[in-house]
This record gives sequence, C-alpha cells and structure tokens, in this order.
Amino acid sequence: MTAGGQQPGFHALRTLLGHRRGGQSRNIDARDYNWQSPHGFRIEQCRQAAEVAQRLCEAVGESMGRLLGVEMRLESKAFDQHYSVNLKAGKPPMAGYSLMLAAEDGREVGYIILSPARALGWVSKRLGSFAGDVTAVRRLSTLETNLLLDIFTTIRDSMAAAAPGLAAVKCSQEIIEGMPRLAGPGYEEFCRFTFAVPKEEGEPAVRVVLQSNLVESAFDIAGQKDGRTPADVRKCIMAHLGRVPIELQAVVGQALVSMEDIIQLVPGDIVPLDTRITDSIRLALRSHCIMRGWMSVSKDNYAVQVSGPPGEDDE
Repeated sequence: MTAGGQQPGFHALRTLLGHRRGGQSRNIDARDYNWQSPHGFRIEQCRQAAEVAQRLCEAVGESMGRLLGVEMRLESKAFDQHYSVNLKAGKPPMAGYSLMLAAEDGREVGYIILSPARALGWVSKRLGSFAGDVTAVRRLSTLETNLLLDIFTTIRDSMAAAAPGLAAVKCSQEIIEGMPRLAGPGYEEFCRFTFAVPKEEGEPAVRVVLQSNLVESAFDIAGQKDGRTPADVRKCIMAHLGRVPIELQAVVGQALVSMEDIIQLVPGDIVPLDTRITDSIRLALRSHCIMRGWMSVSKDNYAVQVSGPPGEDDE
C-alpha cells in the first residue's frame, strides 16, 4: 500500500507484470485481456459477429454502388468491442464525417463515420465534379451536406436490409465533423465494424458503431453472454493478481565502475554507491521503483520499512 492507503495504478501494475499492451487475447474465457475493452461476446459469438460484419459490408458496398452507378466493393477489415467511455474519448481517433444513429425513443445507439476521402469522393461522384482536397475534413456547402446525408441514409438503409432488426434505427439530420461523443454512462458496450476499399491506404472508408445488445438482438447472435460489468471484470482480475507471487528487490544504490576496476576488485575493497546514508532505498518491481523505505530487520533477516511512494526522480 502507498502512503494514504492507495494502491498502485492498475495499468502500471499490469504493465510491470508483463501484460502485453494492445489487442485482445484469443482465449476470451481466460480473462487475460485489457479490461478497457469489453469481451461481452464469447468466442462463438465473435465468429457470428464476424459473419455479421461481412453481411453488413456486402450490403453497404452494393447499395453505394447502386447510388453512385459504379461497381463498389468493400472489405470487412475488423470487428472489435469498446466501452462508450473510450469511444467518447476518440480512442482510436478517426477523422471524417459522422452521423448519429438513434432508436425510436431517441436514445443514441451508435453512429456511422466516413473517412474524408470516401465522404468527399462520393459527394464529388454524385456532383459529377472534382471535390478538391479529399484528405482532410472541411466545411461542406449546403448541397454537399444534403448529398452526404443521402449517402448516410443509403448506408443505414442497407444495414436495415441486411438485418430487419435495425429497421427502427434512424439517422439524425446533423453531420458531425470528426468522431461524435456518445451520451450516457461510460460502461455501455459497443461493437465497431470497419469496412475499407481494397488496397486503399489511409483511414478505412466506413466505420459503423452499434450498441452490443442491439447487434446481438438484430442479428440473432446466440449463446450465453457474459453480463459482467467493467467493475466486475476489474475485481476478478485484481483478485487473480492478488494471488500471484511477485519478486521485489530492495535497491540500496548503484555505482558506475569501469571494467578495469571491476577486474581488480578484491575482498575488503569498498565500492561507493550513489545513495547517501540519509536517503531511503528503493523497492523495485522489474527494475521499476514502486515504493521507498528504510533498512530494517525482521527476525534474522534484513527488511525494508516502507516510508512512502517513489519520488519524482525514480524511474
């Protein structure tokens, strides 16, 4: 425990313990994952969700092809799950134009976001003229806004055609520059589908974000869902970590010594350290200082009496 009775940061502790950063564990049931990303769908449900992503991707590509009068092919690049708190913060961020999706009662249930290249490129295609720079978000004219609204509506309609359970989901009429901020509590679970034009560099063409429970019901994803909240998951992980033995090191100090001096060391030589006798010593976990303390004795062993958290100069 640190001074004041607070535990070390959860993320820092998991990092020090060697937990790999980013990505998800293949074995979702093992609970070895980043608790910031929900794993409400188990393995079989994730396979079903990947099939859902492919169906949505094909439906969106076909509808946009008909709207633009061209052959349109999109690839389903990813399916992942996020808590709304991370989507609010724009993690990972995506530039572009977005439109909120709402249920019949007005609740926000997700959004659609288009990259600048796709949004402006498709608008230019409908105008029959060159849209200029399509690499960055810019203010749209009234005509461009209306055409882009038609594109968003086409995408929403194609989703409803692929899954009748989404028929009640409505588009807002306000285009947002960049990623929108979702309302509601931060622990709501969302599924994100990512579609891209084959071999196109940069941001994916389309991302669709929908509440997980809406995806589950609209696409009839079967199976037992893990209904635990983020707080439950965190408690489970912390309980598991609490039983893991960890090797701590008491670091009295260090010295910078030449190889020549090391070779010449003999019993009785004194090696001065960079720690003063009035300095506390470091308690380290995998070379990272997590506490400071004073040398002490416990029965017949050396010990460290914890004095407080690490200082600003500690690594």
